[in-house]
Parts: sequence; structure tokens; C-alpha cells
Amino acid sequence: MEFIYKIPYVAHYETALNIFKNYPVMGSGIKTFRVECNKEIYSNLKSEFTRCSTHPHQIYLEFLSELGLIGFFIFFGFFFYIFKINISSFKKNNNSIHLASLLFLLTHFIPVIPGGSFFVSFGATIFWINFSIMVYYQKIKS
Repeated sequence: MEFIYKIPYVAHYETALNIFKNYPVMGSGIKTFRVECNKEIYSNLKSEFTRCSTHPHQIYLEFLSELGLIGFFIFFGFFFYIFKINISSFKKNNNSIHLASLLFLLTHFIPVIPGGSFFVSFGATIFWINFSIMVYYQKIKS
């Protein structure tokens, strides 16, 4: 099991979980993982040499460590509501572009896949472009 702690993603995940443990309700703040992971209190982790990065490389851990439980549930509650509306809108209108945007966004939230930072990255730009396309097609057919 020791080799698992040498994988950079696992080190980021472990650090993000410990940041979440220290700030469970409100989180440490958006884009603060890079600052928080350098603090001395995280130096005793098994994966200490590779624990820091700009983000934890996993969307759920990023939200939990940076936004806490309140931000996590607000954010995912919002997306669940939007996805529910758009799935029913797609069922009515059967638009393939709407479906493609919806599927892209849903795959972005697969829990086992490491990814880029949700708040600042090229991937976030692609995410928000697809989000706007999805909302556009939901609105023009409503």
C-alpha cells in the first residue's frame, strides 16, 4: 500500500481531505488549495513530498476543501436542478446538440476521474461554454 502514497493524485486527495477536516462547514475558500497545502499542519501526511498543487485534481474534493459542506450542497443542488430541467427539456424536444452538451456536463461530474481545477482552467472554459449551450437550447424550446 505504500506505493499508493507516491502517486501525485493520491497525495492531493489526502491533502484535500485533511483541509476539509479542518474547514468542514465553509471550506478554506475558492482557489486556496495552493496556499493551504503548504501549511505546516499538513506536513505529517504520508504523501508529504507531493501534497501541493494548484488544486486537488478531483472535483468533489476541490469543492469540499474549498467550499465546505454548505458550498458543496448549494453548488451541486443548483446543478442537479439545472440538469433535471434540461433532461426533461431534451425529452420533449429531442435536440442532438442539447443532448451532447448535457452528456458532456454530466461526464464532468464522474467521481473517479481526476480533472483540472473547476474554477480556473481550460477545462472550466469548455465546461461553461457547454453549460451555456445547454441552457440556451433549454430556453429556446421552452
